[in-house]
Parts: sequence; C-alpha cells; structure tokens
Amino acid sequence: KETARYLSHQFKNNLIQKIYWAIVLGIPKNQKGIINKPIFKNMISKKEKMVINYTEGLKAKTLYEVIDIKKGFSFLKIKPLTGRKHQIRIHLSSMGNPILGDRKYNNNISIVNNPFRKNLEMHLCAKNIVIKDINNKKIKISAPLPNHMQTSISILNFNMTDENE
Repeated sequence: KETARYLSHQFKNNLIQKIYWAIVLGIPKNQKGIINKPIFKNMISKKEKMVINYTEGLKAKTLYEVIDIKKGFSFLKIKPLTGRKHQIRIHLSSMGNPILGDRKYNNNISIVNNPFRKNLEMHLCAKNIVIKDINNKKIKISAPLPNHMQTSISILNFNMTDENE
C-alpha cells in the first residue's frame, strides 16, 4: 500500500518523467519546442473529444524534439510535462502535425501519398518512464516499440539511436 500511495503521489504531481515516440504527418516548424495550450473536455454528440480552449481548459505542456524527417513524415521524441487526457495527441494535432493513425485527432488519415493508409494503428508509443523509488533511486522502465511502428520506421528509414531515449 505504501508503494502504491507513493507512486500515485508521483503521478499526480507530475514527478515521473515520461518519454514517448511518435511518427507524425508533416514537418514541425521548429526542431524542438514546447506546446503550452490548455485542454478542455468537449462533449460532441455524447462523445468526448479534447480540444484546445484558452478560457475553460486546464493547463497542459508538452515538450517535443524532431529526431528525423523522411518523405513528409517526422519522428518525434515527446515529453509531456502535465498529464491531461489525450494531451500528446491534441497538442501535436494543434500544431498541424497529427499522429499517424490517430483517427480521433487526425483529419488527414487518407492522404493519397500516405504509404501507411492501410496501416491505421496509432504511431505513438510510451517508450520510457523514469520513477524514483522510496529510497530516491531512479528506475528506468523501457517498452519495446510495437510492430507496426517498427515496420513504419524501417520503411521510412528513420535514424534511430540510443540517445533518443
């Protein structure tokens, strides 16, 4: 119970470092940056969709860095600084670079030149999480990339290095 309470506290207070990888459509204007846009839960036809809303939204910040660019797609490293629902998805979409395969926040899913139009799985992966245990020792947990992302990275020939983690 003590460990569960401790980890819950770390998540609630954004003390856990999370690193995601994503393949997005297009090329971000900047090689790295911070997306600082408040997110609001909007109900449309009884369906929930998160939106950017500067008057009613909750604070949300996401760091991103472009790792590689190929054929009109970008491979990104992402660090959410807050933990809002669908934060990464809505933030990337709001800058004009929706996640490949994201049906909810990507209106360009059926681009004619998109070699992945048949592979509609979302290209977002929680790659690493770094937590501190009760003794303040850092623990890094890594997840393998899902097969569909490995395939897409191989097709696009993105440059992958350990330093991207």
